[in-house]
Amino acid sequence: MMQGTTTHESLFSSLVEFSPSGMVLVDGQGRILLVNRAVEECFGYSRDELLGKHVEELLPSRLRQGHQSLRQAFLRSPSTRPMGSGRDLYAARKDGSEFPVEVGLNPVPGTEGPEVLAVIVDISERKAMERETARLQEKLQQAQKMESLGVLAGGVAHDFNNLLTGVIGNSDLALLSLPETSPACANLIDIQRTALRAADLCRQMLAYSGRGRFEIKSIDLNGVIEEMLQLLHSNIDSSIQIANKLKSGLPAIEGDPSQVGQVVMNLVLNAAEAMPEGGGRIELRTGMIEADQTYLNSLQLHDRTTPGTFISMEVTDTGSGMDSLTLERIFDPFFTTKFTGRGLGLAAVAGIVRGHKGGIFVTSTPGKGSSFRVLFPCSDLPVTPQSDDVLSVASIARAKRLLIVDDEPVVREVLCNTLHQAGYKVVAAADGESGLALFRERAESWDLVLLDLTMPGMGGEEVFRLIREQKPALPILMMSGYDESEVTLRLDGQGSSGFLQKPLRPQQVLECIHSVLNPEGNGLA
Repeated sequence: MMQGTTTHESLFSSLVEFSPSGMVLVDGQGRILLVNRAVEECFGYSRDELLGKHVEELLPSRLRQGHQSLRQAFLRSPSTRPMGSGRDLYAARKDGSEFPVEVGLNPVPGTEGPEVLAVIVDISERKAMERETARLQEKLQQAQKMESLGVLAGGVAHDFNNLLTGVIGNSDLALLSLPETSPACANLIDIQRTALRAADLCRQMLAYSGRGRFEIKSIDLNGVIEEMLQLLHSNIDSSIQIANKLKSGLPAIEGDPSQVGQVVMNLVLNAAEAMPEGGGRIELRTGMIEADQTYLNSLQLHDRTTPGTFISMEVTDTGSGMDSLTLERIFDPFFTTKFTGRGLGLAAVAGIVRGHKGGIFVTSTPGKGSSFRVLFPCSDLPVTPQSDDVLSVASIARAKRLLIVDDEPVVREVLCNTLHQAGYKVVAAADGESGLALFRERAESWDLVLLDLTMPGMGGEEVFRLIREQKPALPILMMSGYDESEVTLRLDGQGSSGFLQKPLRPQQVLECIHSVLNPEGNGLA
């Protein structure tokens, strides 16, 4: 009988010794009486180094004092239970490194009073998996936000670009009918510039949501900043001082001019809106930075950035500043601290900078202001000359018969006026059904069709397909406030003769029509 008991005790000791969980036996004074092999392997101590030491040796120094009172409270009312329920527990290895643990406490009788057997499990891998799961969930939520933003941006861009066609197109036509000395010309050009910036905003929304494209060129960042500040001057309160400290002689950056301008606009307006009553100061600086990976890792946004040479733009203000919680969310879509507003400004900045493989570093102190430093990759190429947006080439009348199909009255009006002045014979339809009927009445007489993609009822895709079935060689120019990639997707691989991005400009329309009807000719048709 005694021999059987001894065998069981030996077996029990072996189970404890070779358990994958760490086991520590502690007396009533907190001294370590026994440890198993798992404790040695996990904590990096030898058994002899631990025996007789207080159990607090296995804790981070910052937690030791508080643990003593918890241990004493447990011994006054011992019971089997997990330690620190609902709290994160940490242990410390011999080298001082901390790791998360779960601890189960089991009171056992001892020769000199109650003792405690602590079962310790290293949960580092589980915590790492939980963090990875949380990261993936956050990434999924961000993707869902972006999908919602993409739907919103597409609808806004389409409708808004139709309206801008009337503003930009009619101002173009008005400039053609006025002498260059007319005082109204300057006003019309200002109208054009403002409307074109609004069109840039639509393209920026599409680009951020992944439904648009960047037109990357080598551009002068200082020039973009100076141009934007001229446009923003009337939108910023006169009590706000703007200091322009741009470093001359900087290399070009690789970027889309309109998108980079949008970054400047959003940051400056954001700084202006943060100012208290009585005004303040906004300072813009540019410079050049050699950024290694350590520097890039310090940025709030750098996921597509690689080490190299960058041109920096820093916008600093003396406004209200932000606390740490706000700072963590400023680039989230739809997050805003304003009473009203779309909450898209800084989210758009993040999307554009990310698309340019740049980075952003933000510092802010409540009551003292904020600083946004944006990095753009440096370009080895010279600055790309910008094209002139003013309608300047006179059109030559041709007896061509064109069919316009668009549901927006202002678009039809601008197109009809433009094409009539150029000498074309034009017929317009307000929807897909009537456009198709007009086409079929005199199918052989049409030289070209200008067709809107999105219309109520019969959409542009169906009209396109039915016209092509009857007259495959007829040139069809698709028009849309969406990006060209969206048109290609909707036409399901059936190539159109060309694409006109709304808002439409007379010069753009005439040049596109000429290139289709007179591919080998010179000048405008």
